[in-house]
Amino acid sequence: MYRFLNLLFKIKIVKKIVYRFIEYIQANFSNDTSNLYETVAVKLKIGTEKGNFDADKYIKFLNKDLKGKKINFLDIGAADLFMYPRLHNTRCLDKYFAFDINESIMIKGLDYIKNNYDTSNIIIDKGNNFNFIKIPKYSIDIAFCQAVCSHLTLNSQIIMFRNLYSKMKKINSKFYCSYLLFENESLDEPYNYTWLKKQKFDGKDHTVNSFFQKNPYHYNLKTIRLISEYCGWKIVNCHDYDHDVQKMIEFKII
Repeated sequence: MYRFLNLLFKIKIVKKIVYRFIEYIQANFSNDTSNLYETVAVKLKIGTEKGNFDADKYIKFLNKDLKGKKINFLDIGAADLFMYPRLHNTRCLDKYFAFDINESIMIKGLDYIKNNYDTSNIIIDKGNNFNFIKIPKYSIDIAFCQAVCSHLTLNSQIIMFRNLYSKMKKINSKFYCSYLLFENESLDEPYNYTWLKKQKFDGKDHTVNSFFQKNPYHYNLKTIRLISEYCGWKIVNCHDYDHDVQKMIEFKII
């Protein structure tokens, strides 16, 4: 085997292809494993005890924005659409837009929903660059992005904020986005940090190691304020939404 590989690498074109492949892996995956989510198999959450627990928690947090209203809701990082059944039950939905990098998990969730609900108001949109191709301009009342930005670089967040801007209604629209967040704006982000919490779902100890320069990412509120304002957004509030470790930032268009 060694002799075969040695002979193979003497062929210039083979050697060049292998080196280019190694460079690609280093450039795209060495420090940012979030890229892998586009193709990995993800365990279904919809209809499970954990999925219902989380969906109920998020609906409770959003209650004041949903009660008695008809809205277009954008679920960024929608996964298997596990929030949809609870949203549907509030009777608040005009249209539900689901956006995720992993199309297969959205389709699995949609297949599950079809057995119990009318899906004519569901639009799924797959993309790896926050293109939001299937979402009309100025159509979204509430965009909700949970546990996504802890896997995004600042560059990716700028693209997200910039592309989302034109999709939001210009009056009274809101964008909720969660982060591993340091709220003290006078301090810079540490290189790494360990979050020690108990999981709300089962009471088990929960340890998360995060970083400023690789996935999973943590950020200072000041950093998020700077990049969001650069893209036309203003921070309205930073909420405790009963998550184990993350905080939810509420944004509006400037």
